[in-house]
Amino acid sequence: MAAAIAKCVECNEVEGVPQGAGRAFRCKDCNALKSRIRRLLEKPGMSNQALAYQAMTKEERVAFYRDEHALMGDSLAAKFETLSKTTTKTAETMSFKGTGDWLDSPDLKTKYAKKPSQLAAILRNTRTVYDNMREVTLYEDMSYSSGVGNEQEKAESKESKITQEGKLKARKEEGKAAKPPKVAGAISDSEAKSLQQYISDAQDIVIELAAIIEEIRNAELQDFVIAASLKEAPLVALKIKEFLAMAEGSLESKAGDFKELKHLMDTTVKGSGKSCVKSLKSQVKSAHSLKQGPQPKAQGKKRKAGASA
Repeated sequence: MAAAIAKCVECNEVEGVPQGAGRAFRCKDCNALKSRIRRLLEKPGMSNQALAYQAMTKEERVAFYRDEHALMGDSLAAKFETLSKTTTKTAETMSFKGTGDWLDSPDLKTKYAKKPSQLAAILRNTRTVYDNMREVTLYEDMSYSSGVGNEQEKAESKESKITQEGKLKARKEEGKAAKPPKVAGAISDSEAKSLQQYISDAQDIVIELAAIIEEIRNAELQDFVIAASLKEAPLVALKIKEFLAMAEGSLESKAGDFKELKHLMDTTVKGSGKSCVKSLKSQVKSAHSLKQGPQPKAQGKKRKAGASA
């Protein structure tokens, strides 16, 4: 039986044979670029760039991997610097022009119960705010009008767009039928059910991390929390969101590498994700106590005069 051919999971363009039954295929260039991006974003002072990378839509990320294979070193760092500025500028424009509701995690999940992909996209891209009164993180559920879209488009200059027209690769000549790609591995009904649970659990971890980081900011606990933990949290969230993108893609297409997804679930979500949440929760609890300072001890009742010894 001939080995199945699949398109690259990153650029969705190069075709190849997955290394192992049911595994996703990643082309050589995309694999190298992904490694360079991971090393770049793990460096100190790259939190804004990491957040901007998280905010990329699926289409933007595919275009990035398709068009930017040659980026490395200073050129890769410059691209992410531009990306972080573009993301910030767009977010500021949306905050003034957009309209929407602020929902907590359970309400957001209920509203998008039948739209897991949209729920994941909202969790990746939306703004959050910590409500001190209710002690809960709220997520902005935006509603857009044509005016918002136009304003956002004007805010982004041509040179700061991730996908540049001049770098788009030429498509196949019109009239020639493209060869349909073969699927690397089919996802069974039981595996799809497991994926749905994986996605839900991963979204919960992302929500918890966002809520903890927001609490640290609002309560001004940065000086009482280990700096390395604060730097690690966005990177952990980034890896979990990469897992979410892969899991959602496999769930929608009913194809992919279930074994790899299960491995990522065990190591990235259940391992790194839960460990990071547990560590930060413990530090936040201690940070509140440290910030308040030592409390005066309660005075014991004085014994009445003449009381028997």
